[in-house]
Amino acid sequence: MKDLGPIKKILGMEILRDRKASKLYLSQKGYIEKFLCIFNMQSAKPVSTPLVAHFKLSSALSPHLDDEIDAVSRYMSNPGKEHWKADQWILRYLRSTTDVCLQFGRTRDGVIGYVDVNFAGDLNRRRSLTGYVFTIGGCAIC
Repeated sequence: MKDLGPIKKILGMEILRDRKASKLYLSQKGYIEKFLCIFNMQSAKPVSTPLVAHFKLSSALSPHLDDEIDAVSRYMSNPGKEHWKADQWILRYLRSTTDVCLQFGRTRDGVIGYVDVNFAGDLNRRRSLTGYVFTIGGCAIC
């Protein structure tokens, strides 16, 4: 076996360390830049929101990128011009996040979970909503 030194990448994410501050960062900058090049969007103007309301692809307007990708994915078999515009908007949003990293710090806590529930808060459909987040080392992971 050969010692290759400290790990630099894992699952396509670049690993950055700040040993003085005891922090570890995971960055997808290279992956996002490669993805933008595939669609010739590397010089597109960045936007600060994943998808704006005027696209009307989703009934629940949420600031979460996963929700917007799910909404756009529903139309993959027969996409229209409006769907391509939505895809471009998502790529422009990704361009604005190239310098965003997951930051893990030194904590004594293990996995911490938080949850919030709203009983029948959706008045139109009478549905309850649940939200949750789990953290490791002070960083939200899901």
